[in-house]
Amino acid sequence: MNLLTTIANFLIWLQPIAKTAVPFLAGFTLFCASQAEKSQSFWLRLGLFCTFVCFGTWSTFNFLVQPKFAGQVDPFPGGDLILAALFAAAGAATYFVWLREGQPWLDARAERLTKRSSLERNKKTDVRQIGNFLLAVEKRFDPREFFDQKKGFFLGLTGDRQAFWPTATLPHVQVVGTTGAGKGVVLGSLAAQCLVAGEAVFWLDPKDDEWAPHVLSDAAAKTGKPFVYVDLRPAAPAQINLFHGATKEEREELLLAGFSLSEKGAESDFYSIDDRWGAATVAADYTSGDTPASLFNRHREMLDQKAKKFFGLFREMAELAPVNARDGADLARIVQEGGAVYVVGSMRNAKVIRMQRMLLVRIIQLCERRDRTQGKPRPVCAILDEAKYHISKPFLESLGAARDKGLHVILAHQSQADLRDCPADLNAEAVLGAVMENCSLKLVYRVEDPKTAEWLARKSGRIQVDDEVRRVSKNAALSEVVNDERQIRQTERFLIDENMILNLRKSQAVVFGNGLPHFITTSPMPTTKNPENIKTHAFPGDEIIKAAELI
Repeated sequence: MNLLTTIANFLIWLQPIAKTAVPFLAGFTLFCASQAEKSQSFWLRLGLFCTFVCFGTWSTFNFLVQPKFAGQVDPFPGGDLILAALFAAAGAATYFVWLREGQPWLDARAERLTKRSSLERNKKTDVRQIGNFLLAVEKRFDPREFFDQKKGFFLGLTGDRQAFWPTATLPHVQVVGTTGAGKGVVLGSLAAQCLVAGEAVFWLDPKDDEWAPHVLSDAAAKTGKPFVYVDLRPAAPAQINLFHGATKEEREELLLAGFSLSEKGAESDFYSIDDRWGAATVAADYTSGDTPASLFNRHREMLDQKAKKFFGLFREMAELAPVNARDGADLARIVQEGGAVYVVGSMRNAKVIRMQRMLLVRIIQLCERRDRTQGKPRPVCAILDEAKYHISKPFLESLGAARDKGLHVILAHQSQADLRDCPADLNAEAVLGAVMENCSLKLVYRVEDPKTAEWLARKSGRIQVDDEVRRVSKNAALSEVVNDERQIRQTERFLIDENMILNLRKSQAVVFGNGLPHFITTSPMPTTKNPENIKTHAFPGDEIIKAAELI
């Protein structure tokens, strides 16, 4: 009897709750039951269960307990019906709010707590979390601490390891990256190591880098080799003579290369025949001590009459004082005995740009003419910063065979568009292909051009990655929810993709051609600026005769 009384008292206590809870859960459950989504099945069962429990409690109380203990039955009339309707509406509204806000919130929390399969492989990169795919950048260090000729050429640090090119000489090297990304840093490091290895180094710089001449001068001093600073800009004095010591064929090649007079495969080739004749005539008439100015003075009238274009181009060369020394810096001696030459040019002055191309061709000629029957010639490194201002047809044609002559080049540029912007007698695609094919080692810093990033990413090769597919549906409250099931399918991406190359950190680069592509960190060599490093040595030279003086 005590047990029945206890149960009756519990039902009496629960009855007011059941009168409101029954309609509330009924409204909640009916809305839930109207949805056909599998994700609602759990809540449907739970709602139905609670409804039956509460309805059973209310029924038991009204028909069994209350008549026995109170002698009357509450038929749930009048105001109770209104109350029931209100709570049924409240139940439906609660479920609507749950669909609208609660379920997406719960999905987001479940996503965070989900333990992913350990069998899932690499993923595609997301530029918003690109830091997760990049190697951490090392703190600034002194590259000279890692120079080791036994290991090869130090490139940079990759994590806790050192990256080396493991041969006694470098191949042709392509360095790509936007301004300020770190190209100059690695150029200085490689130049210093070339000097340590006993090479002759020629650094051709059209933009007049703030630190490069000091880095190269310090490196030359530490190896006991001479350092020569050459300034090709118009205001500089006479310093070099590109014709000095050259054969007739070499002088003619210099003029054709510098002035882009070779055949272009167009109708204009007919009109350039006279200009090439003028170049051949001038090249044949050279005597020791002649300069472009003295040759122009001697042939100006003939050239003006028979080779108009060559006359104008050769006059501009003769007017440029830096290349009109009667003797000048001995480039051939640097090639033979070693040392460093830093050449400042221009990116805007057309006359200076032609001399930059001509100077590079002269370096190639000096390497080619060496006797290779008496042993291996001294390696020569030509560093071409802003490479598009140095490229000519002879250079491009010799790029594939230059290493056999003891010459290797390091080309630095910002994008593939730089290589396409070549002289008129060259094919842009041929230039691009020749550089890509012959530069087996590539150091890529951050670039700004998406096309360049894609072009370089293809070089890294493809890897297999897992791509996730999930189903998203829209519920009755117009909220999107994600299905619990997801699919993983196999797809591909580049090992080093465009997102990585476009977002590399400062001084961080990707190495291509030294095993699998990998990240490195580079750092500048500590140095101080010395005004003596950027002083030119003036030589006696010639000037063209002014028109007024001819009258």
